[in-house]
Amino acid sequence: MLTFNFTSSQDKPWVFAHLLQLQRRLGKEGFPLVEQTFFPNPRDMLAWQRFPCVLKAGHSHGGKATAKLDNPGALQDAAGLLCGTGLSDSTSYCSLEPYVDAKFDIHIQKIGTNYKAFMRKSISGNWKTNQGSAMLEQIPMTEKYKAWIDEVSAVKIYSKINLGL
Repeated sequence: MLTFNFTSSQDKPWVFAHLLQLQRRLGKEGFPLVEQTFFPNPRDMLAWQRFPCVLKAGHSHGGKATAKLDNPGALQDAAGLLCGTGLSDSTSYCSLEPYVDAKFDIHIQKIGTNYKAFMRKSISGNWKTNQGSAMLEQIPMTEKYKAWIDEVSAVKIYSKINLGL
């Protein structure tokens, strides 16, 4: 299963909507995405029943305002904390997605006609591969990776994708 993280965007629902359009056109096998459910208010997410899951609050990225929740009690605690921050009173949102036990992230870059792929592995044991110590190594660019970034760049969303495998 793959997760797509566009670090340049602060409007994740908008980006995800565009990724879903690509998935509808290419199929789930041709453009796999991890399901994301967006909530305008932390109280609205209390009906979620799939655990473990990942909670992401607001416009943060890079592992900030992100938590792995293992059960409904943890979700209820997190929702209460978010309500106390004023998130429910603003124009922000939060999202939940199934937890994927990723062993590494793949970063695909396209700059002009040049393509590169990198694998990032956590060496600190953190479930967030972008937290703590990590090792980054260049890997071969596959046709699959090239097709994905070409599709994304063709609709002018962004030219960098982080893929969690």
